[in-house]
Amino acid sequence: MDKLKLDQIAFAQGWLASHFHAAIETTQEGTPERSTAEETLKAFVILSDGYDKVRRDNLNHERRMMLIRGALNS
Repeated sequence: MDKLKLDQIAFAQGWLASHFHAAIETTQEGTPERSTAEETLKAFVILSDGYDKVRRDNLNHERRMMLIRGALNS
């Protein structure tokens, strides 16, 4: 995945998180809408954290591959 796409995904993560938080703040506590917004935010955070970990792992693998390629070309 190229840097532009990764940047777009990171932007979308922040945008969605802010909208989920706003939905929670603007709904009355104890209502089904508030409960749905809170549960949706929890699920989104799990996905977002998982994606961030995959992205970090991928970056580490890319760095290792660059080191291996450099060693092979020397």
